[in-house]
Amino acid sequence: MIESFRVMAKVTQLLDVRDLVKHFPYVQRRGCFPKKVALRAVDGVSFSLARKEVLGLVGESGCGKTTTGKMIAGLLNPTDGEILFEGENLTGLSSGKKRLLRRRIQMIFQDTVSSLNPRMKVGAILQEPLLVNRIGTAKERRERLAEILDEVGLPPDSAGRYPHEFSGGQRQRIGIGRALMLHPDLVIADEPVSALDVSIQAQIINLLLELQDTYELSMLFIAHDLSVVRAVCERVAIMYLGRIVETGDTESIFAHPLHPYTRALLSAVPVPDPAVKLSVPPTSDEASSPVNLPSGCRFATRCPQAMPLCHQKEPGLIPDRAEPSHSVACFLYDNNGDGI
Repeated sequence: MIESFRVMAKVTQLLDVRDLVKHFPYVQRRGCFPKKVALRAVDGVSFSLARKEVLGLVGESGCGKTTTGKMIAGLLNPTDGEILFEGENLTGLSSGKKRLLRRRIQMIFQDTVSSLNPRMKVGAILQEPLLVNRIGTAKERRERLAEILDEVGLPPDSAGRYPHEFSGGQRQRIGIGRALMLHPDLVIADEPVSALDVSIQAQIINLLLELQDTYELSMLFIAHDLSVVRAVCERVAIMYLGRIVETGDTESIFAHPLHPYTRALLSAVPVPDPAVKLSVPPTSDEASSPVNLPSGCRFATRCPQAMPLCHQKEPGLIPDRAEPSHSVACFLYDNNGDGI
């Protein structure tokens, strides 16, 4: 049987992202004179992830959370910053060493259709990571295939069928199985349940939690559904226009949101009780463009509590005095975490 490729290090910190930046340059054609500009998708993101921890990365569409996940997985090269995996900078490694480390970092994609090759049978899809990395004999690969199909809840005859023959939930189980074939240490789940029905979402979430415990995985869970994040994640990082504006333990974030953007997100979560009336803070619906970012705080143009300072200077993350693990980037709080 193929053995686990998990390498237990002495440090408990598995992933450390420091000032990660990703800009996409393009030519803006307006009028007679084209202009070279940069879309600042990720603009100085920093966070850490411990072993066996699940961290939620939350924000609106276009905030840069998927781009962040793809850079960690090695699918995109960062413009600047560092990605430290067990203390080793992934951005400065040779291609050979980077390929070895990529076995330990896998990704589950949101789109269950485009992420699976329609011309390959499921058995070939799941065995492909082993073949690419030249792992195991043909017999060992077949044994690992049977094992993973059982773990993700698919019948053995699934190996001989094509992706289009499965439902959306079953295709996501295939994607989860492919991500776990090499026994990774870190899995990046990019909105793995957002395209599924609510009843199927619960099944996939339960499967992810079960496999996370079985494989002792660290997981970066990218999502915009806060109810899902609360059920899955131990810590949460709130992202807005390429920057993290608040981070902390999940229950602390949900019980005491500090940033006006976090409060707006939480207040917009629907409650399945017609008697409950939601009180949504009066924020502007129009977000700034990641091409022409405003000066100062990026949320100031939408924030009902914006001060003159907010339009002049960009705030950094400061810890809450009551809960040091809870940090916020907002001028409503001073360096001691007290409200002004």
